[in-house]
Amino acid sequence: MPPAKPTLRVQLLSAGEAAELLNVSVRTIHTWIEKDAIPYVELPRTGPKRSYRIPLHGLLSSLSGSYDLTNDLAGPTAAEDAR
Repeated sequence: MPPAKPTLRVQLLSAGEAAELLNVSVRTIHTWIEKDAIPYVELPRTGPKRSYRIPLHGLLSSLSGSYDLTNDLAGPTAAEDAR
């Protein structure tokens, strides 16, 4: 029996979801994509419009500053749940 293939678990956000998460406009997300300021995946075209998905971890990793949003997005820890 062949070994099981690992399952890829990447949380992908639409441009709208990424914009909502960071409290910026969708246009800002598209500008960042055009400038390669954030990681993205372009979906196959079915018409003239382009569609993108942004990996959550990559988006958060592309941010700079003194605050780590990753902890807030992870949800409450087991210790906090016990309170």
